Amino acid sequence: MQVVELARRKTTPKDEQSHLELLLRPGTWQVRRASPGGDVFAAPEPLFAFTYPQALDWLPLGCAATRGWPAVLEIHLFGHFELVRDGQEIAAEVWPQRKTLQLFKLLLREPGKACSQEELATLLWPEVERKRALSSLHSRLSELRRVLEPTSGENGRSSYILRRGRPATYAFSAKSACWLDTLEFARRICEAEAHLQEGQLARALEIYRAALDLYREDFLSEDRLESWSFEPRERYRRQVVEAVRSYAACLIKSERYDQALSVYQRGLRIAPGDEQLYRLLMRVCLLSGGADAA
Repeated sequence: MQVVELARRKTTPKDEQSHLELLLRPGTWQVRRASPGGDVFAAPEPLFAFTYPQALDWLPLGCAATRGWPAVLEIHLFGHFELVRDGQEIAAEVWPQRKTLQLFKLLLREPGKACSQEELATLLWPEVERKRALSSLHSRLSELRRVLEPTSGENGRSSYILRRGRPATYAFSAKSACWLDTLEFARRICEAEAHLQEGQLARALEIYRAALDLYREDFLSEDRLESWSFEPRERYRRQVVEAVRSYAACLIKSERYDQALSVYQRGLRIAPGDEQLYRLLMRVCLLSGGADAA
């Protein structure tokens, strides 16, 4: 078994690296902590065990390039679009054409949902003759695969862009080796609700806060004028407002009125016309004795 260096992304500075032993199993990564000298600590069980998508926090340095594993993507859709591949942010100039990036965003509106080639071609080239539009679509799909997985080869099967059926449909694989803020937001909300049902209020509060921290701004804020972005933006906004209500209700139950007030105020910045949020804000102001805060 080989000891490799791992760097924890997001939560650990780049210069703080841990020496860990990586054991690969079908569908599972198991990791045991090793000493700086490379000796494995005696432990009957792995200190960490997680499925492949959860392994995004711990990555062997250079593993994708040297072992032929799929590139690992980190995608941010709340606020300005951001794509990180194997720990490196993809610069704007890497995208061959603007339409290539637009195609990727279209597929990310609802990961896992198939879009027909006709729909994609019409959205991207509404005024172009059908045959030319489909030809352009296939060219942009090839470019997109190369951006996401530059080592896969010209004819390599993509781990991220799924093609099915005849006539062809395309989808972004929600089960691929990626971290997507929209999916992580939904996962954390479900987790918070489960803890709440089990009476674990403190844990639910922690996870609600983590979920709302993911929502930097509205969905793809730079594309707010694109008609295809209207529906997902409103859908995510409704989900965030509902999470605000649930999170603030938990804070009120814990008698943390000032924090609940701040959460409601944030909700109103996201959805300024939401009358229910405003009524809830007034209620918490009365509970805290600070009606002037409204």
